Amino acid sequence: MYNLLSPLKYIQARKLQNTQWRCDTKIEAEAEYYQLNFISFNQVEGYSKIISESEPLQMFTANFEIKDKTTIQFFHKNESFTAHLTSNILMATIDGETLLFRRF
Repeated sequence: MYNLLSPLKYIQARKLQNTQWRCDTKIEAEAEYYQLNFISFNQVEGYSKIISESEPLQMFTANFEIKDKTTIQFFHKNESFTAHLTSNILMATIDGETLLFRRF
């Protein structure tokens, strides 16, 4: 799949690898924050930190694909969502909610 990427898309995907992004906007009242960990050049883990828990809970592992210079498409089972990336903000629409993730 990624061997057919343009050089620009491949470089963008590699730059995301091993980065972490956190969102403090809460969809659920019991959530403290949400986090995306890009574990490779095509996979991301999603976490939710619940206020009453000491550690964040892993919610999913998904594949992602760089669509163009600023758009990332995430795929998990039968679901997908899109995010738009700037240098330090990832704006994702998940379950109808817009979430702003900041790199940390």
